[in-house]
Amino acid sequence: IMQVLIIADAANGTNRIAEKLAAAHVGTRVTTPGGIAQAEQALDDGIDGVVIDTGDLAGMGFQLLRRFRDAGHKLPLLMLAQASPGTEAEAFNLGADAVMPRTAPAATLMARIEAILRRAPTRKVAGIRCGNVSIDRDSGLLSVAGQPVEVTPCELRVLDMLMGARGGVLG
Repeated sequence: IMQVLIIADAANGTNRIAEKLAAAHVGTRVTTPGGIAQAEQALDDGIDGVVIDTGDLAGMGFQLLRRFRDAGHKLPLLMLAQASPGTEAEAFNLGADAVMPRTAPAATLMARIEAILRRAPTRKVAGIRCGNVSIDRDSGLLSVAGQPVEVTPCELRVLDMLMGARGGVLG
């Protein structure tokens, strides 16, 4: 059974999302931003993905997203929030895998979570190299000819995906 960590800024939102996922036979662990430290400990205990449900995407949502990605968590992460095109783009640049409206129907929510999990890498290799370009997946560092290169988390994931599909077709 799939396990999802839900972080919601309001108890009623948490219950709504947990109920939608439970109806689709998904296990949930629910917390608020105040319980994030305990939630982070649960990430190594069978959690398949994270849902951040927030009314304040550019504030609390981005803070949580940065915290997870800066800590090196690579789990699939879905943001539920009302987002303008600019804030949605920023969420992707910070490492979100998807951004959906909080009012999304349960079937759409589940389809998006399943799509993210299908594409989520399950790798045993800590790094990947292509010519003089290398990615250390554990640290999230990119280097070219041995020199570090700064990229956004989104850019790093795209490059990693392209390097991992050498000679293949991405769909």
